[in-house]
Amino acid sequence: MKKQMKRATAVALATAMTMGMSFPAFAAGNGGDRTLVVTGDTLDNKKVYAVQMFDARVTEGGSSNTFDNYELVNTENWLEFFTANTEAGGMGLTDQDDDSDIDADDVRAYLEGMTADSAEVKTLADKAQAWVRNHSTDFAVITSDDETPAVADKETFTQLKAGYYLVYPEGGSTGTGNRGTDAMLVNVPTDANAEWAMKSTFPTVDKKVDTDGEGGNGAADNGSAQVGDVVTFTLTSAVPDMSDYTTFYFAFNDTLSNGLKVVDNTGADVVDGDNLTIDGLTVTIDGETVTGYTVSLHSNVLKVEFTNLKSVTQAAEAEDIGKAIVVTYKAMITEGAVVGNPALNTVKVEYSNDPTTGTTGESTPDESDVFTYEIDVNKWSTEAGGITGNLAGAEFKLTTDKAGEQVVELIATEDGYRVAKPDEVGVNSFTTTEVGDITISGLEAGTYYLHEVAAPEGYNKLKAPIEIKIEMTNEETGEAKITVDGEAATGDDGTTVDVENKKGIELPETGSIGTISLTAAGVAIVLAGVLAPRKKKSEQE
Repeated sequence: MKKQMKRATAVALATAMTMGMSFPAFAAGNGGDRTLVVTGDTLDNKKVYAVQMFDARVTEGGSSNTFDNYELVNTENWLEFFTANTEAGGMGLTDQDDDSDIDADDVRAYLEGMTADSAEVKTLADKAQAWVRNHSTDFAVITSDDETPAVADKETFTQLKAGYYLVYPEGGSTGTGNRGTDAMLVNVPTDANAEWAMKSTFPTVDKKVDTDGEGGNGAADNGSAQVGDVVTFTLTSAVPDMSDYTTFYFAFNDTLSNGLKVVDNTGADVVDGDNLTIDGLTVTIDGETVTGYTVSLHSNVLKVEFTNLKSVTQAAEAEDIGKAIVVTYKAMITEGAVVGNPALNTVKVEYSNDPTTGTTGESTPDESDVFTYEIDVNKWSTEAGGITGNLAGAEFKLTTDKAGEQVVELIATEDGYRVAKPDEVGVNSFTTTEVGDITISGLEAGTYYLHEVAAPEGYNKLKAPIEIKIEMTNEETGEAKITVDGEAATGDDGTTVDVENKKGIELPETGSIGTISLTAAGVAIVLAGVLAPRKKKSEQE
């Protein structure tokens, strides 16, 4: 005699497993007219699977709004799961109705005795997913209607029959809170569509950059630095649930653009290789330094790899799930980081997602950008064609202090000059030409001073340095505002620093050497006028 499932209709679960699935699947459901929408915070680009366990039936005279009756589908294979002993991965189901036979009626009775979202139900979902994974050819595994990964953290199943389903994401996720599973047992009603939130999360990684080079409180998603600066990158993930694995692979794969190179604590380049030891690269779990990983660098891809994260003491226990895994290292900004092409750094974590096959999955990448900026020095005069012309022969230096002592050393390039790296011998000044503005690239956001060292012959030299401020106004895009002595820089890109020179003789000012010379001459003339009559009188006497 068939029994009603009074409590199973309320059961919704989530799985704490990390398994990748590759099953026979029906892309367009199983011939019904119902829809199931599954959502999840980290479900983007991940696949979701469903396997029907029960068909929902409505008995004669019954309401279509409730499941009056359930019929176990694929009876032989589901019964094998329920009756197998727990050591074999089954539920160890015994006779529930004292008829000396274990059948579909006993499965329904077993589920009726469970409380929604109880530990028993979570265990059932967890074990059912593992059983289906290990007996994939015995079950019809349904994918979404278009067989593609979730978009915007949502996956949709259409053409489903009303019934009771095991639903789970592709391997690698962890049940949120203390659920211990990322699978769900879901009712798809006979009269409505269903929507369920998946209570699980996949491994993620967060990347920060500290342009002060020290890490910690100064870290942000993006930043600004100049060519030659050493910055600190911090990569953060979390210990996943590895309870179903004997060994668990976990790795950070960090790809640096041409505008970055990995360096050690001294700023020296790290040479490509395997099993590297890099001074300044650290790995911690829950703030404690760990071992058991290897470091490699090839073609600007830095990999920090745990071949078996379960062997690391700080990650081995169930209570370690969710603890922060943090990698920090240093990199130098190179000449490859130019305006429009920031020093880009993209990281993702790779992790085990199937304990039976050894396959791996990947997280959604996270990115940090370090932006550099440029200015265009336009030296002009009325005699040299006005503000659109260029005056040659003016020598300038760029400094970070008004006194002019902290000089920014420069390297000549095809496009002008860029900031010199620490291992390069740069020049302290540059001279304007008549063929165009002088571009200086590789600058970080900040305040600079442009000092005129020498003016062209016949022109007056600037009496005070020009203050140039570069302020990042959008951290995400790197957009910046440049001001020159408090006014917006000119030019199509807002990067031009206009510097006018005027012809003429530089007249002396109060307190200047010229003033002192004239004063001395005046005094001499006056003294001569006073003393001369006295001398003449003396001679007459």
